[in-house]
Amino acid sequence: MKPLLLILPLISSLAMADISPKAKLISEVVEAKPLERVPPKYPVEAARKGQEGWVRLSFVVDEQGQTLDPVVIDSSGIKAFEKEALRALNRWQYSPAMQDGKPIQQCQMKLQLDFKLEGGGEGVRRKFRAVYVKANKALEAGDINKAKELVAKLKAAKQWNMYENSWFWMLDAQLAAALKDSKRELESLRRSAMSNVGDKYLGTGNYLLNLQRIFVLEIEDVQYAEALETYKEISEHEKGKEMSVSLEKYAQQLESLLQGDTPLVKEQEINERGIFLHRLSRSQFALADIKGELNTLDIRCDNHRTKYTVAEDTTWQIPVKWGTCHVLFEGDKGTRFKVVELQKTSA
Repeated sequence: MKPLLLILPLISSLAMADISPKAKLISEVVEAKPLERVPPKYPVEAARKGQEGWVRLSFVVDEQGQTLDPVVIDSSGIKAFEKEALRALNRWQYSPAMQDGKPIQQCQMKLQLDFKLEGGGEGVRRKFRAVYVKANKALEAGDINKAKELVAKLKAAKQWNMYENSWFWMLDAQLAAALKDSKRELESLRRSAMSNVGDKYLGTGNYLLNLQRIFVLEIEDVQYAEALETYKEISEHEKGKEMSVSLEKYAQQLESLLQGDTPLVKEQEINERGIFLHRLSRSQFALADIKGELNTLDIRCDNHRTKYTVAEDTTWQIPVKWGTCHVLFEGDKGTRFKVVELQKTSA
């Protein structure tokens, strides 16, 4: 089976306002464009096992069009794919982003690399289906220990194609819900939905139901900006109109909350990769209750980037003109801390 490379851009949803004919253009940014994309090597062992998967990455394009500081945001769970994706991305070349005719860094670059085998077949394979069905029946019967055992068996094998990947993570989310582990449930549902292609692998019904549950869990976890993006994805789906109507009032409440002056407090934790990527909803934030070693924070905005050491007695204020921002925190695995987002300013 021949390996294929699919590149899916991960685009943040931005509200676009109508432009008045009286408005004057103050500044214009031309986004970085890819010039050379070296495809990642397909790991030999993964190809032999019929494994497929995906890797989501965040990176910076500098003024010379070079890629800088790529990090893995998430993946289908196969480390060999992560390694090859990072190796390839470091060799990519872009035309730099331009602002008022001058090259600038573009710091909000995100994409997804899919590792897929040509001729790998459609749907799940018999062996996967047999274990999946047993695990699902165990969950329905309330036999959590049996379900945990079977899910662990599937995860250890990691012999997934793209369909199996989506169905495995949906199963893991069901187990997490039974265990009342909402954080794990949300992570697994996101992996099952797989930006831009989850509909194909799960079917429209499952895909939309997963997005609805993701929307609820994101609200419960104070991930309001992410919840609004999920709502937008539902509302733009050709079969998501009825569901989006039922969720519209909650989306409006989120919009009002984000525009308000109530501090948004979210507890975060450094993951096994030694990082955590937090999307900012407001232009000011501070840190509190750091438990563990938190080393640096890397503020990556649409057209500006800054990196700092960590201090609890500091408030970071980001100029609105920098655009949408994420903060990449780096530290020891398991370090916990609170991000406190404050009222927006016009800076």
